[in-house]
Amino acid sequence: ISIITGFVSVPLTINYLGVERYGLWMTIISFTMALKFADLGLGNGLINTLSKTFGTNDREEAKKAVSSVFFILLAVASFLLIIFSLFYTSLPWGSIFNVRTEIAINESGPSAAVFFICFILNIPIGIVQRIQRGYQEGYIFNLWETVGNILSLVALLFAIYFKLGLPLLILAIAGIPIIVRSINMFFQFFYVRKWIKPRLGLFDIQIAKRLLNTGIVFTIITLANILGSSVDNIIIAQYMGASFVTEYSIVQKLYSILFIVTFITAPFWPAFGEAFALADYSWAQRAFYKIQLLSFWVTIMICLPL
Repeated sequence: ISIITGFVSVPLTINYLGVERYGLWMTIISFTMALKFADLGLGNGLINTLSKTFGTNDREEAKKAVSSVFFILLAVASFLLIIFSLFYTSLPWGSIFNVRTEIAINESGPSAAVFFICFILNIPIGIVQRIQRGYQEGYIFNLWETVGNILSLVALLFAIYFKLGLPLLILAIAGIPIIVRSINMFFQFFYVRKWIKPRLGLFDIQIAKRLLNTGIVFTIITLANILGSSVDNIIIAQYMGASFVTEYSIVQKLYSILFIVTFITAPFWPAFGEAFALADYSWAQRAFYKIQLLSFWVTIMICLPL
């Protein structure tokens, strides 16, 4: 559903915004995605920890890990928000995104602010995804995300119908998922797993250090991923202009169908963590080879037609 809504939104937004403003939007996304390492790899480290504590039924360490990660991410988000607020008015946003029309220049700053704030808010709120994946309930998070994607598409149609500007259109698309994830987090902490709700008193410096050490590896992987996927639009915008980003991003969007492979493999990550905690290596080995084989053939079937 996320891939389908992504494909449907492309012609709608290009026809409404025009080539340059759509390219501006894609460039803003790339600039913001270049900050994906801002969580210091703690989210992925938390998945590892929770999958192991799930196998050993160690609720105490799980509570401390969740609280430690949440408050570090909250501090990171607050720091980024302060830095952005200090420099926002002094930055030449039109030049940064290399846009030329007056409407694109005027909308570049507010559009960047809306998307960046949504990105910052997602840093601490995104912990709900890590918790649900760590407890092998990624399907629950995906159901919430499905609701968010559908509502975002409805909000996009609403924004186009009432001819709202790019900042409000971005708010409609990027803001709705934040609201849905916040509701998901509320249910997680106040109904599903009340015992795991973050508390400052449960912050554990030793667990935080251990997670940060693990997070370094994930941060390096994230930086490599950023160089491979997010920098393209930024380079194109700087050397050729934002309008050329549109042409490139449409093709890039087509190849996003390859993420189906990730949807297949990702649920096994916490399952492997639980298996290692229980020393069930034989199951992990068998499952690993099967998943690798399945991923290979699915990738081939997608790539060859493309």
